[in-house]
Amino acid sequence: MARAPIQVMVFPYRKSVSGHEFAVFNRSASVRERGEDFWQCVSGGAEATETPLQAAIRESREEARIPPDAHFTQLDSTFTVPSRFRKNNGWGPDVYVIKQYVFGVGVDGEIALSDEHVAYRWLVYDEAIDLLKLQTNAFALEELRLRLERNDL
Repeated sequence: MARAPIQVMVFPYRKSVSGHEFAVFNRSASVRERGEDFWQCVSGGAEATETPLQAAIRESREEARIPPDAHFTQLDSTFTVPSRFRKNNGWGPDVYVIKQYVFGVGVDGEIALSDEHVAYRWLVYDEAIDLLKLQTNAFALEELRLRLERNDL
């Protein structure tokens, strides 16, 4: 199926005795073979007819086995990535950047990984921030942390 010019990022979170914890994911061996230890949130592109929320739900189910009825919240954070990020995208020469939408999702229980990641960890905010590879992930996690602290989800 063709991809829509939309990317999503999803941060699973849960309440623990130490406060909120956030799941971060270590990318698969193909990234690690280049010598990188790449920690990130759930991420991916939308299929042709998907909304950002539908893409977030599908990517979360595919990468972490999070059920579609979990509580997803779209955050205010949005980012752009160059359209060349997705090779052979079919979007045409007039699409220079694609928008990346961010979601938090409340999770009860554990996560089951797909082959896109080799590991995941539940971490408090400071530990998660230290592992994240991309600045956009860190910015998004900061918004999610603040919203959770203020009960704004």
